[in-house]
Amino acid sequence: MSDKQSFNIDLEKAKEIATDLHLQDKTNSDLFKNFKPADYEPPQGMIRGSKEHAIYLTYLFALEQDKPDVLWSRAKQLYSESPWFFDAEQILSRSDEGLSKALTGLAVTDLEDSLKRWRMLSKILTENYSGDPRRLADKPPDLSKIQQKIEEILGTSEKRLVNRYLQLMTANKLLKLKDVKNLGILNDKNVTVFTFYTGVLKFEGEFFEGKLDDEPIRSLTRKVWYEAAQSKGIPIWEMEESIQILSSKLCPEKKCIICPVREKCDKRFKIEIDGRRVRITSMKTEQLQPPNFCIYCGRELLKESRFCDGCGSEVTEKWIFDTSTALAVGF
Repeated sequence: MSDKQSFNIDLEKAKEIATDLHLQDKTNSDLFKNFKPADYEPPQGMIRGSKEHAIYLTYLFALEQDKPDVLWSRAKQLYSESPWFFDAEQILSRSDEGLSKALTGLAVTDLEDSLKRWRMLSKILTENYSGDPRRLADKPPDLSKIQQKIEEILGTSEKRLVNRYLQLMTANKLLKLKDVKNLGILNDKNVTVFTFYTGVLKFEGEFFEGKLDDEPIRSLTRKVWYEAAQSKGIPIWEMEESIQILSSKLCPEKKCIICPVREKCDKRFKIEIDGRRVRITSMKTEQLQPPNFCIYCGRELLKESRFCDGCGSEVTEKWIFDTSTALAVGF
């Protein structure tokens, strides 16, 4: 239920935020240094866009990604020492003992499950695709059809993993798809709320009530970040990881004061979330007040609250940080 309204995107603001986040990520700023992303670059000596490159990506995405930075780093070393570990026919002919040793070196979380996945993947690739994952799309298929194939060969229904795999395969020209633009960031609840908060996605009207994955919210969120990343030459998976960190670690906890794009945030409305449903209510200019933050944990403080919801510290004027003056008041 909503009043008459329409949604608009602010692509220029999205570009600014994309640039800021990418710079912070690459310079290993305080926010990002504890979140080490996977290094998806091919190992030394491997030709980008080759059959070997496609196989390498496919076998690694078939494994659990609990510690992606460790997994992908060790995979480079494994490939340099024993490239046969990334070959379907070789895997099918090797003993469990040899494969288990290699997988243990990759720090997989479930050795038995990983071994089973690699065996099954090798069987599917050998029987259906001549051992070459690039043949998954001999003719450019629709995105939904290729996603189903990927779920089968990787042995997963995790949408983010499938989406990341397709992002990398298409970016490295290992697969050709009809609607590659739909491989933008996978927007979940946190990403969508972040896009609203920053004013990258705006709505006109007094209020909106509906589902966060309703149209046009879902497609506009994906579209605006995809176009922002493309225009700035930022790999879409890096853009997605940066937004995921902010939207999942900071926004839900309202730790706005340590957010690197806080100054670009445009919270001129109130958001109430219940599961997948959201209610957004516009706030008039006279209702807007600069937020206060707890100096201990950075969480935004509720009006007239005695205690911080984030760390439990008692709130007094002495321990409030007022962003309107950028000074600690009460001293």
